Amino acid sequence: MWSGFEERSIRFLENDLFRYMLKMGHAFLREIITLRGTGKAERAVRVGEEDLPYHMNKETTYQSVFGEAKINRAYYWRKGEKGYFPLDAELNLPYRRYSHLLDKW
Repeated sequence: MWSGFEERSIRFLENDLFRYMLKMGHAFLREIITLRGTGKAERAVRVGEEDLPYHMNKETTYQSVFGEAKINRAYYWRKGEKGYFPLDAELNLPYRRYSHLLDKW
């Protein structure tokens, strides 16, 4: 990627550097998401006045400035109650798939 950079114009160098930084950012983002886990607790999760049991894992797609990332998260639910994803709250995930930064742009 960097061979012959002395002869290349700044335009092409900047383009290559930007693509490289996007790839690095995407890799770091995936690693952080992996390290956070699914948000699954050992017990039921209290939401308001209700204790919701673990139901299953569900995947969502998060669109960041670095690209798309899949997030596998624990889902807590009981019939007749609204479901809850603790990891969504921990990560402050947006309601829609687009990152807060992308929404600003």
